[in-house]
This record gives sequence, structure tokens and C-alpha cells, in this order.
Amino acid sequence: MPFHVRTWRALLARDLTEATTAVEEGGSLCSAHFLVGDAKCGQALSLERAPTGTARVEPQDGLLVHANHFLQGEELGVREPLAEERRSTHLRQERLAARLAQAAERGSISVEDVEEALRDHEGYPDSVCRHESPLFPSDLNYRTALSVVLDLSARRLRSTPGPPCRSAYQALEI
Repeated sequence: MPFHVRTWRALLARDLTEATTAVEEGGSLCSAHFLVGDAKCGQALSLERAPTGTARVEPQDGLLVHANHFLQGEELGVREPLAEERRSTHLRQERLAARLAQAAERGSISVEDVEEALRDHEGYPDSVCRHESPLFPSDLNYRTALSVVLDLSARRLRSTPGPPCRSAYQALEI
């Protein structure tokens, strides 16, 4: 099933079970990560999809954090030979999890806590808020293109055009 059709089916789902089925069902030609949630049941799932199948990433200490690499690669038989200079995805995973864990220790995690964590520059330019590195030519460089925070309970999506350190989050009712 083409990636965009799978995504469309998940977005049209009426509940978490239906969205999960849309991600897990049928063959896949590419790898992708799907974070699906349902405000009615107050749950979210992290699903890693590969041509070999689907793996669920369970929350760690109540937090569900996912950067741009497989967390269940072994389960799916996926090998990601990340070069040393592309290790930033692991750094962002660890940093975001740590920032959100700090917020959770103070009580509950607010939308503002998530937005602030997504603006994090620890390890710049390979930070959570990623910026182009002077070590790479422009055609091989990466940066945060946009940032999105979805509050399922409030049914509100907040996003920034470009890196969140350069733009304020703008709300969109859904």
C-alpha cells in the first residue's frame, strides 16, 4: 500500500483501533513512523512501519518520544547504519525524552512544555531544533522544517513554519 494512502486511511479512522489497523494492514514499500492517538480514549501509539512489518514502541516512564530512527529495528529486521556524523537522531531522542521527563516531574506536561522542548538547542546544530551544519554541503544538510504539537484533549494543533526557535506556534482548531 502506498505511504500516502496508508496515511490517508489512518487520518480517516474513527478511533485508535481503526487507525492502528490502517497502519499495520497490508504490505509496505517504504519505512515510516506513525504516531496515532484518540482523544476519546486518551491514548496514543507509536508505530514503526517497515516493509517487513510493524512494531509498536511502548511509552517509557509514561512518555512516548520518537525521533528519526527505528527504536524497534531489531524486531523488524531493519538495520540502520547511521554514519557517525548522522548520530544526531539519537541525541535528539535522548534530549527530548529528558526534557519531557523533567516537565513530568513537576506535575503534568503542558503544551508549552512540549513547545519549549522542541525549541531545545543543546548540541547545536544537531539539537532537537535542528539547524544546518557547517560540516556539510547545503544539498546534504538537514534542519527542522516545521514543528507541530497536537493536543488531543483540546482538539487543537499548534505549528510553526520553519524551526520553532524562529517562529511562534500558531493554533489551528481541528
